[in-house]
Amino acid sequence: MKLAQKALSNLPGLQFFKLLGSGAGNGFEPWPNWGVYAFLGQWQNMQSAKDALGNSDIFTQFGNKSFKQKTFILKPTSGHGNWGGKMPFQEFHPEIEIGPIAVLTRARIKWNWLIPFWIKVPQVSKMMGQSNEMTHGIGIGELPLIEQATFSVWKNKDALNAYAYSAGKHREAVQKTRKVKWYSEEMFVRFNLVAEIEGLIL
Repeated sequence: MKLAQKALSNLPGLQFFKLLGSGAGNGFEPWPNWGVYAFLGQWQNMQSAKDALGNSDIFTQFGNKSFKQKTFILKPTSGHGNWGGKMPFQEFHPEIEIGPIAVLTRARIKWNWLIPFWIKVPQVSKMMGQSNEMTHGIGIGELPLIEQATFSVWKNKDALNAYAYSAGKHREAVQKTRKVKWYSEEMFVRFNLVAEIEGLIL
């Protein structure tokens, strides 16, 4: 992933990107899964994304090294926080929050709160896995244990809200986070799921 940074930085229209690994199991365990990786990109427009994903050398290399790929086309509807000191998604469209909703959460965990944080993760992860309203969910991140993110897709915003604000262990974890402040930086963004595509070529 480190070797791809320069090539990605030179792609026209790519305004923000992250290359992310994933956790073992269903993605939320602290140990890495060396077979699953994620690319997150914020593009200037849809044509820039199509040109890069379909024609650039770097994404051709990703495709040649992959057994399976899935692409999610997303449009941000709301969000707050920062990633690396800035909010990469500046233009929100709350009026289109209908149909399937995707959620990206991201946090940098303070060193002194690593153990308490990871003690809570299995309980919340189990609840997510048991939800019939979530169609996709995985834990991803830039750095194992410390730089963590989650990506999930829900059938609709009512299903997401029911889990986020009613599910016991998740609500407890959110309340704990606000109380002890175990993140040094965090971000939360909701998206409308525009398209879900098998493969990167559009």
